[in-house]
This record gives sequence, C-alpha cells and structure tokens, in this order.
Amino acid sequence: TLGLQNAFHLAVACPQSNLIDLLVALKVDPDKQDFRKINPFNLASIASPVEFVDKDNQNLITRLLSLGCRTDLPDSKGRTAFLNYYGAARIELAE
Repeated sequence: TLGLQNAFHLAVACPQSNLIDLLVALKVDPDKQDFRKINPFNLASIASPVEFVDKDNQNLITRLLSLGCRTDLPDSKGRTAFLNYYGAARIELAE
C-alpha cells in the first residue's frame, strides 16, 4: 500500500547524514512511494538546480544510490528521476 510519506521523504527535504544513518538502522524502505507515487529518489531529482548541486543533496543522492534505491521507479506521471532532472532544462549542468 502507498503511505502518505515515509521518513526518507523528510530526509530528502532536509538532508542530514545522522538522520539517514538512523533510517537505515531502523530498516526504513528508501524505495517506498508516497501518496503521489513519488519515491525519495524521485523527490530529490525534483529539487531546484541550486539545491541539486548543494553538497548535502549530492551526499544524499550518493547515499540513496549506495542503499540500492531504484532509479527506474516512475512517479504518477510516468517520469523517472532521470526524466525529472533533465525535464527541468538542466542539460547544461550535466555537461
């Protein structure tokens, strides 16, 4: 079932390494989708360009990837994190 949001969604909004460590220790599922069918990795990809290049957000992305988060999970619009990121005209940041 889909929940409203889990604690990893909060961690995306306010990236703190201690919070992520705690969530991992409590075995919170980082791939769980919220009521909008957005998982934490997709949520992180929607961040503004300034937030996305922020060191804390970069560390969060790296940590989510190291936990084996699925990057191919689509949201309710069928968009993956990759499409969310590049759909916001951020091509120049990727070059």
